[in-house]
Amino acid sequence: MKNSSAVIRNNNKGMSLIEMIVVVAILAILILVSASLFQTIFGWSLNKCVNTVEKALGKTKVEVLSKDGTAQMKIEKRSDGYYYVDVTGYSTEKFSDKKVVVYYTTANEDGSGTKTVELKKGDPPIVISFDRSTAAFKPTETGADTYYTSILLNRQKRDKTLVLVPKTGHMFIEEGNKT
Repeated sequence: MKNSSAVIRNNNKGMSLIEMIVVVAILAILILVSASLFQTIFGWSLNKCVNTVEKALGKTKVEVLSKDGTAQMKIEKRSDGYYYVDVTGYSTEKFSDKKVVVYYTTANEDGSGTKTVELKKGDPPIVISFDRSTAAFKPTETGADTYYTSILLNRQKRDKTLVLVPKTGHMFIEEGNKT
């Protein structure tokens, strides 16, 4: 009978190079899949926020064009740190978590005087409505020729922008930074 310590020593060769390459390849694939899933989870939250604002604007447009023409959408940041969207005739909806930051851009009708501002607690709300006769956006409450041109939502270095086209009343979503 052979010595048991000699048998153990002979079978203790370690891993071959091929086995090591396979293990590293499997780990790399797992890391890539988890990183992709992680980004999707955080991107989903931001997508939900921007889609909520876009739907609220769509409701506002339908209300203005089909009813008495006085509907408006308001976005505000309340003292609890969350952003809320309110469409005339509908319930107010919380649409963000505390990591989302909302910015809005205004510009004159000719495109001059562009200004981007963060919407903070206590600030007057963003109020957007449509002209019933043309379906274009109405000017902001601050001036007759100043319009909202975009609403940017930011969450942990990711941006989504709801671009507003004042003359036509159209809107579309633009992807931003993904760093």
